[in-house]
Amino acid sequence: MIAVVLLGSLVALPAAGGRAKVDTIRDFDSVFAVADADNVFGVLLMNVHCDFLKRVEFPDGSAKETMSCQVTDSEGFPDDIAGAIPSRAYKDSGGECIWFSDYWVNQDEPQIVFGNSYSQVVTPSGKAHATIRYAADPLTEEDCPPL
Repeated sequence: MIAVVLLGSLVALPAAGGRAKVDTIRDFDSVFAVADADNVFGVLLMNVHCDFLKRVEFPDGSAKETMSCQVTDSEGFPDDIAGAIPSRAYKDSGGECIWFSDYWVNQDEPQIVFGNSYSQVVTPSGKAHATIRYAADPLTEEDCPPL
């Protein structure tokens, strides 16, 4: 099912009144939540290596990013936020100012741009997938309260 959803999300359909812009970045590292927890973040975290992130920007300026990654380790995280690969699929989703764009972080001039919503899953095999949506007027650090 995940493969069908992922493949379906990679197809860029032209939006009404214009064409969507599609860009892909490959081979980068990021961080995913792997379990809920009672800590400052509300989740346990692990490092991931991503094969790709596909960004589709629609004519109205809104965008959707889909990424496919593999969990690597929890190196560098304090014990209270370091996670382990889940024994059952871990799904998480949320609203604005939680997930920031790996696409914009990995540009020549990095920027912090927050999503308006996201959904992610990490499987027991360590596969990690996420879909993040952005409004036409993207959220920046000034729009989002610090943790």
